[in-house]
Amino acid sequence: MKTLIKNTLFSFILIILFGVPYKADSSDMTGISGAADTTFSTNDKQNVITLTDDNENNDNAQTVTDEENGFSTGNPVQSGSESPALEFVQYRQNQVKNITDGEMVITTSEGSKSIPPGVQDSVLINSDESISVLLDGNKYNYQVRQNLKPKIILQALYSMSADEIHLTRLQSMTGYRVIIKDDYADQLEIKITGPVKYEIAKQTGNEIIINVKLNAFPTERAFENFTNSVDRDRYSAGFNVSVKDKYAPHKISQMGMFYFTDW
Repeated sequence: MKTLIKNTLFSFILIILFGVPYKADSSDMTGISGAADTTFSTNDKQNVITLTDDNENNDNAQTVTDEENGFSTGNPVQSGSESPALEFVQYRQNQVKNITDGEMVITTSEGSKSIPPGVQDSVLINSDESISVLLDGNKYNYQVRQNLKPKIILQALYSMSADEIHLTRLQSMTGYRVIIKDDYADQLEIKITGPVKYEIAKQTGNEIIINVKLNAFPTERAFENFTNSVDRDRYSAGFNVSVKDKYAPHKISQMGMFYFTDW
């Protein structure tokens, strides 16, 4: 009897100090959804679109039927339904990895491409302004991001406005820096023509820097043969830079000039 009184008193003290543990009741869970949502994430840096399933390996996830979500299997999602967060780019090999359990079908003006579960594949999108994605019987429409036109910037690194400009000096240094900017520089074709030598100094995902040297006359005699046939005090040599996108109808060019007076 003393032991019972002692244990009861001890339990009463614990309740006063720490409170009574709360046990959740099903009626308290109103408004909490256990629907199996699918999350789509995009890696812009690698241009890889990855599909992930939040409920993978979750055996206790509550299942919600298509009818409860407000659409029927096989039909497009009704107006107002949220589309998976995917991004596609014009004139680009869009890399798509499907790691869900369902097959995905991407439809462009070139046709449809099916990507099975667990497979990564590329989808070339050309001039489409929008495409559609079919996943688990649900159709989603997407606006396609524009592929911007590249730009060429020519920076003269040597002053060629002086009264005397020696060719030996000009040909020994980098005379121009060519900067090519593009949102996807990895798919550009670059051609440089003229009496020059060049090398790529730096290349990133959206920029290419090229150093250009004049290489017009290897010897003084070659220079004199040229100047003797041309009656002028100032001479010039030009080069051309042309840039073409492998997929987009983008093609631009720009010319640079070297000026010199003496050997």
